[in-house]
Amino acid sequence: MSKERKNTLRDSVFESLKAMIITGQIPPGGRVTENEIAERLKVSRTPVREAFNRLERDGLVIGRPRQGYV
Repeated sequence: MSKERKNTLRDSVFESLKAMIITGQIPPGGRVTENEIAERLKVSRTPVREAFNRLERDGLVIGRPRQGYV
């Protein structure tokens, strides 16, 4: 897989996850895990983890060790 394709998948997962948060598909204060989102989007956990890290930096989610994200 080329680097360009990896970036596309990573960006796509980020945009999908962000949209789920903004539209309320993931409610405020709702807990989600990497596994749950990976299964929902039918991707591996790696791009999901990277998306959560970006969203945490943007202040849209808070990571909870061994509990997922809110």
